[in-house]
Amino acid sequence: MKTNLVRLPQTFTVAPGLPVFTNLDDIHAEIEDTLKSLPVFCYYTDKNFNGKVWWSAALENLCGEVWKERGYITTYVAKTLPELVQEMIQERKQV
Repeated sequence: MKTNLVRLPQTFTVAPGLPVFTNLDDIHAEIEDTLKSLPVFCYYTDKNFNGKVWWSAALENLCGEVWKERGYITTYVAKTLPELVQEMIQERKQV
């Protein structure tokens, strides 16, 4: 689901030990446990945009912000990491 109402909480920090993912396709499901267990996020950078992925306990969903050239575009929300990545890949095709 695409929304502009959900943003990364300011209190979240970069997940320790997680790399900056250089392609949305490289974000692996194994990081889901890390994101769900701590108030953290991971960065990703892709061909046309970049952003952050985190778990929202309040929404009980994963969230992914999409940015392009220092400008916020939107946030995607999904139950699983593969679903979130697929939605964000669709955005990549539109940007």
